[in-house]
Amino acid sequence: VDTEALIKTRKGNRWSAIQLRKGKDPVTGETVILYSANDKSDKLKAKEERKAREQKSEFLAIMAHEIRTPLHQVTGFIDLLDQTNLDSEQKSFVKLLKSSAQGLMTVISDVLDYSKLEAGKMKLECIPFEPLSVVEGSMEAMRASCEEKGIYLNLEWNKTIPFKVKGDPNRLRQILLNLLSNAVKFTEEGGISVKALPMMESPPNTGNHNGDKRERRNLK
Repeated sequence: VDTEALIKTRKGNRWSAIQLRKGKDPVTGETVILYSANDKSDKLKAKEERKAREQKSEFLAIMAHEIRTPLHQVTGFIDLLDQTNLDSEQKSFVKLLKSSAQGLMTVISDVLDYSKLEAGKMKLECIPFEPLSVVEGSMEAMRASCEEKGIYLNLEWNKTIPFKVKGDPNRLRQILLNLLSNAVKFTEEGGISVKALPMMESPPNTGNHNGDKRERRNLK
């Protein structure tokens, strides 16, 4: 007979798998009941925790999807509004709307990635993309916030970086937006400089860079 029971032990109450079977006493030859108990509390706890993580991840994914759908509609109407005849003040409002919508989309993507990471379903892409376009696009999304605070936003791009590389442009964009968002948040004066350098080269302060290979761009 196989069953489960809650057994009181020195470690507290523990769920155990109980196995019962008939046997004979090797000394008296009498029929006896033999049983064994296998503590499975840790396995049950791990199973419950895994199920809770999966349920949370599923909930986050559903909520993020439900929020992202109407947000796409909002950004679409913002783009249409930007194509109409607007004065300078209205254009600045639209620019701020775009920046805010992009920031919210980034937060939603973070939630989706977190749910995938917890569920062990996170996959990185390996596709050709233009790193300069990703970097400049990420910085452009933060330009309105920089202008609002009166700080500059510079890009220093090393020209030895290939025009196209293989990797995950979405993850790169996500990391850049998170870093830039924090930089803008905690920068009160002056500005922010982003430097893109090949991994095989040392930081500029070591003197290993050839000055004519780097290009400065002011995105303010």
